[in-house]
Amino acid sequence: MKKKKYPVELFSHVNCTGYMKPIKDGIVIQIYDSSGKFYSEKCVKSADCKAIAIKLNYPNEDIELKDLSEWCGETVEKTYYERAEKNFTGVLVGYKKLVTKRYIGTDWCDDTYYSYGYCFKTPSEVIDVAVVYYKNNCKRYVRIEDICNESMEDR
Repeated sequence: MKKKKYPVELFSHVNCTGYMKPIKDGIVIQIYDSSGKFYSEKCVKSADCKAIAIKLNYPNEDIELKDLSEWCGETVEKTYYERAEKNFTGVLVGYKKLVTKRYIGTDWCDDTYYSYGYCFKTPSEVIDVAVVYYKNNCKRYVRIEDICNESMEDR
């Protein structure tokens, strides 16, 4: 397996024009039993439970996005990171893959001894990022395109 060649060496000073900011988009799956009460178990044992993908909209009313009660692999997309514009300098300490968006959904498993419903998540958008520390114990994930080397005269 070939190692990927990155444009900037580790532990070098870099200028960055943006970073990946974690966001909370409020999209969750809520499960209700047949009587309408909120279901708090991890696995659903009965197919008559209702699963709904909603967008939490505090303090206003929550928005229903999609009914996932079919338990057949339907999904909605949830965003975890978005790009924020910000100029800063720091030290590049590593590279990693960052999941910025995922599909979350419900599915049903018919095992030989037991049948149950469950929620799942699968990545829909994965990007390569650099880990940049910009002050003590503070790091940011920076897209490769947002990094440029800091020259020796600039420091």
